[in-house]
Amino acid sequence: MARRYRPEKKFDVESDARRRQQGTLWHDAIRNGTSVDGFLWKGLPNATPIQRAGAIVWGIAFLICGFALLYMACERRFLPIVLIASIFAMAGWRVLSNGLPLRWRDKLRPLMILLPMLGLLAYSSWPVYNQ
Repeated sequence: MARRYRPEKKFDVESDARRRQQGTLWHDAIRNGTSVDGFLWKGLPNATPIQRAGAIVWGIAFLICGFALLYMACERRFLPIVLIASIFAMAGWRVLSNGLPLRWRDKLRPLMILLPMLGLLAYSSWPVYNQ
């Protein structure tokens, strides 16, 4: 059998430049941003370890903000900040649980309901604690 002659592909500079700049254009950045937001809020079953680590870091950051706001609300005895703190903590818990593997996520997600209750419990028991 004779081998067929196949000319080598020529390097096309223009198509290579367009392919490399695809993520830098505005509409591509918006599309990529919405996919990241969707991953952080909804989660992906086949996320890469880097994506999972990023979600865990963002979740911990939101949890720290929520607990810091809860501490300030309990110190100053201001109830509306407790509600804002519980929203931050619930969002952080959701993002953090989306960074976990699927088998852990389903077990830990129901604990998100307890975070506002813990906030109200801390708010109500703060004067007893400081005596």
